[in-house]
Amino acid sequence: MSMPARRYAEQETLVEEGAPEEETRADAYGWPQPRPRRRPARPAAPPSRRHFPRDEAWVVLAILGVAAAAAAAIWYLSLDRTPPPSTLTVPRVVGLRERVAVTRLTREGFSVRAIERPGNAKPGHVFSQRPAPLARLARGATITIRVANGQKP
Repeated sequence: MSMPARRYAEQETLVEEGAPEEETRADAYGWPQPRPRRRPARPAAPPSRRHFPRDEAWVVLAILGVAAAAAAAIWYLSLDRTPPPSTLTVPRVVGLRERVAVTRLTREGFSVRAIERPGNAKPGHVFSQRPAPLARLARGATITIRVANGQKP
């Protein structure tokens, strides 16, 4: 078996039948090589900045941060900073049931001491209080109430 002679790049280029000479070239071994294709030129696009969704997220987060800071400032400035009064007015509880009188006095900020005694009121109702109503006392002061136990004095 005989081997075909090697063809070198210096030799002429091979031409296929029916193809123009420019389309096909031979490599170092004589094999036909296709002509490199040229890509069509793209039209020149105007220079522009690419738009990323992250850009909008930073803007939204910045707006939310400013809104939160404004809300916190409004809340802080609207706080009532007046100290509680050092003296309170004693409410009138004579004639009320013991439970209602104790609730009202403790809600106002006083301590209550209830004593059951014979009195002219209905049983379970307050017939006397010390100090007197409308007196000015410090917060937490003790008010003594006398509750009728159902016996006549």
